[in-house]
Amino acid sequence: MKLPRLVQDAKKFEYPFPITGFLVNAELRANEVIHGYVYSDAKGRFDDGTYISTAPVVYIQVELERHVAHTESGSSYVICNYNFPSSNLNESGVSVEFTDTTIVRH
Repeated sequence: MKLPRLVQDAKKFEYPFPITGFLVNAELRANEVIHGYVYSDAKGRFDDGTYISTAPVVYIQVELERHVAHTESGSSYVICNYNFPSSNLNESGVSVEFTDTTIVRH
């Protein structure tokens, strides 16, 4: 499977700590977990494009113009974009993606 452009862009950076995976269409949930499609899972647990729920998030830091979610289990996920579903079921919601210098809303 070819990596989405969002993941390819995020992988260009040299992060100062090990990265567990890259999340696409990340959704922050009330129970402090993130749901999203994971790519390049360093632990080999998930195939590219698998929809996962992370362990509870301890904190999210900005690193190299990207958000990195650190979980209770010790994983670190680069968030390639956020997905904010619409409360109106007739609308598709909002996607927020990162570029090298800005955050772009779609």
